[in-house]
Amino acid sequence: SYAIEQARTKKTLLIDADMRKPSLHSMLKMPASSLGLVEMLAGSSAEKCVQFLPELGLSVLVTSKRVENAHDLLMSPEFAEALDSLRNQFELIVIDTPPLELVSDAMPVGLLATGMIYVVKGGETLIPMARRGLDRLHDARVNVLGVILNAHDFERAGRYYGEYSAYGAYGKGYYGDGKA
Repeated sequence: SYAIEQARTKKTLLIDADMRKPSLHSMLKMPASSLGLVEMLAGSSAEKCVQFLPELGLSVLVTSKRVENAHDLLMSPEFAEALDSLRNQFELIVIDTPPLELVSDAMPVGLLATGMIYVVKGGETLIPMARRGLDRLHDARVNVLGVILNAHDFERAGRYYGEYSAYGAYGKGYYGDGKA
């Protein structure tokens, strides 16, 4: 994950802002009972809600239970205030939101953030869908810093593009045997 890599060199906080389908706590093998974003927005202190994972060198603010009013919480003054207070404690804050194509939760988060990185899932996110999402962010005046392609199948792409792929014959002269 981007946040885990950044935590190697910067004091980083990863926030799970997908309150409709939270998954970060299970991905990181944290207890479902962990205090997190919802509790912090309800008044709990950051010290109680933000957890440090020493094995990753990463601080995490999870969402461990689903909420119905996720969009309202992300647009609330409490969310903006929480981000402001956390900015003083971290060099980088990465906020994971639900997919823009499904719900508009990323929009209010993007407006509060310095910038947004749009993540595209290789082999699943169609180009027109990605363009629509980027257009929506642009129309909302969200600063898009770039795009990350994740879950890309390099082997499948190599079969499709054949010898002109990065792993095919095209690179043999430069890399020797064509292996990167």
